[in-house]
Amino acid sequence: MNGLEPAARQGEFWPVQEIPRRILFHKDFDGICSAALLVAFFETEVTLQPVHYGLKKSWLRKKLPRAAVVDFLFHPDALWWFDHHETTFVEPSLQTAYKADARHRWDTSYSSCPALILDVLGESVNVSSLAGTMSEWIHWSSVIDGAEYRDAEQAVLGSEPAILVNQALAQSPSPNLRTLLVHKIAQGLEPKAVANNGAVAPHWSTWRRRTSQALAVMERRLQTLGPVGFCDVTDAEIPFVRYGVYYFVPDVPYSVIAYKSQRGPRAYWISLSANPWVNSQNNPVNLGALAGHYGGGGRRNVGAIGLASRSKCRSVAREIAVKLSEDSALREED
Repeated sequence: MNGLEPAARQGEFWPVQEIPRRILFHKDFDGICSAALLVAFFETEVTLQPVHYGLKKSWLRKKLPRAAVVDFLFHPDALWWFDHHETTFVEPSLQTAYKADARHRWDTSYSSCPALILDVLGESVNVSSLAGTMSEWIHWSSVIDGAEYRDAEQAVLGSEPAILVNQALAQSPSPNLRTLLVHKIAQGLEPKAVANNGAVAPHWSTWRRRTSQALAVMERRLQTLGPVGFCDVTDAEIPFVRYGVYYFVPDVPYSVIAYKSQRGPRAYWISLSANPWVNSQNNPVNLGALAGHYGGGGRRNVGAIGLASRSKCRSVAREIAVKLSEDSALREED
């Protein structure tokens, strides 16, 4: 299917003991596309396991025999590992354990992980056919994970098929939905066919209805603190709308949103982002590092912090919003 050299298809390029039996992937769009790319590449049965950052504290205790880990935290036992996040090393000392090779690669210059994986595989074998099959998914993975949307309206309520798939993921926490998507993408289906699948479409349809309701709440709560759009919706039972601030105030450089989680082990979250339609990729404030000061993480232009109590979430979110509104101090720290 993928046009690889026969030796690669037969596991001769990498010995059979180096082909993963299990793929652990971040549960978002980027992670799903990454896992699908490896499934299509190896053309063999593997166990699929979506993972989330709530596992961070216990991550290194996991045993990962014959496992590939994509778009997720570094693990020294991983047979294959690809990631592009700045905060991938749970402990600073782990960075010394990382060695770049044909099966392990970390590169923060990539907007998305599938593009990184494809480029690394292409260093060793011919992946031109696989690149063609996966081209739309890789493109949209970079758009979605790298916040490379045309504008805030497309980011919030875009109707392109790949964006609809991402909206389905935002609506449903189901691991089964995620493994289904990995298989459909690996089989070569295009985004339109996947979005219209009977197991996928109801989720994005529900998400779009609920997001319209959430936007109405956000519009009432939104405050502007200089260059920061700040929104505290921790008391509202609404879905998180990452780019909702920019939907209403498209010119502010930063957004800080405090919200109540609809699921997961952390009850409350703070989302930090640099406006992708205003700030350059060389944003002077490293939001991932800023989130790290409060126990969270992320990349230069995005960060997230999970907290157990509403009062703590609200106070930290406002503190960060004030800091960002006076960001000269943060530039010096960075």
